[in-house]
Amino acid sequence: MPQKRRVKVHVAQLTSGGKYSYPWISESSGEAEFSPSFSTCYYNGLVLIRDKGSMYGGNYVEQATGDAYRVTQRKA
Repeated sequence: MPQKRRVKVHVAQLTSGGKYSYPWISESSGEAEFSPSFSTCYYNGLVLIRDKGSMYGGNYVEQATGDAYRVTQRKA
């Protein structure tokens, strides 16, 4: 069974209740686990699924609420 990958990330919540906001709703940094294909991200109790319809690679959608998040790798 493939192992999850642990990566230091920066996470920005882009929407709340389906509405975009700038500056972002919230931002935080920490360590996340990713599925081997990076299609699922587990971060601070959130399950984020890759948004395949997005033109940007780091966009994920929270499984429970549908809110959009941007997940980027944090530089050490």
